[in-house]
Amino acid sequence: MKIAILYDSRYGNTEQLAEFLGEKAKDGGHEVQLFRTKKTKPANLLAFQPVAILVGGPTHFGQPARTLRKYIEKLGKLRQASTMQKAAVFNCYTGDDVSITIQNQISTALPKIEILEKTLPIRTGDGTGENWNKVMLQNNWKEEASSFTLAFLSFLS
Repeated sequence: MKIAILYDSRYGNTEQLAEFLGEKAKDGGHEVQLFRTKKTKPANLLAFQPVAILVGGPTHFGQPARTLRKYIEKLGKLRQASTMQKAAVFNCYTGDDVSITIQNQISTALPKIEILEKTLPIRTGDGTGENWNKVMLQNNWKEEASSFTLAFLSFLS
């Protein structure tokens, strides 16, 4: 099955997480392609013809990254060309987990898509002092991400 992973990343946390999720999905026998919001267009993602999509980004000022929100809106405008049936959300944050907000954005833009209730919020640091811009994924993030990927792949069946 084709799985698109759409993500935004400012300091590399979400990119690292997206790549990890992609490898786990490939290990599960799926065809995976990553799409970074600032480097690809929604039409490119749709041309891949994914059946499922994983969507993730960092939290900026208590909200999902603006570039991710705009990308999802553009996907919604092109939804007639969409083959996507299922979605799931992951989020890297220092203060607020915005996974539910991202789920709501997907539901609004792509109302026919089924969204996995389980999300993957990963705390990346305390957002203060010298640590505000460093890659600081939790020690157990790979275990959490592996569990999330298994739940997502089961959801696809």
